[in-house]
Amino acid sequence: MRTIWNEQRLQRLFWRYNRRFFGDALKGWTVDTDELHQGLYGCCNEKTRCISIRLPSHTSDHLVRSTLVHEMAHAATNSSHGRRWRSEIERLKAGEGLSRGGSRCTDGASSRLEPRWPLA
Repeated sequence: MRTIWNEQRLQRLFWRYNRRFFGDALKGWTVDTDELHQGLYGCCNEKTRCISIRLPSHTSDHLVRSTLVHEMAHAATNSSHGRRWRSEIERLKAGEGLSRGGSRCTDGASSRLEPRWPLA
């Protein structure tokens, strides 16, 4: 059964992941489902401190969760897909049981976040 996603569910998941993966470093950030952003799956806006997830682009619950973590890594590093962001993704994979697989960005970069266990 597929999860019914909405902004409230995404925000709760964001808070859980913020505690679990980022040590509450992303307080003050919000999540929305605004589709008027430039990302294929999601977008991180540093000015508004908002992560937008484009739900219709996602074909699975796992992809929604993976995109959220991917965008949270952008928020944590204030970085595009450069060295700082890639280091953060590697930290997440190494320390939190995340392995290869995952979603692609519009510029071809990949977070490769596929959990060995559910990101519930």
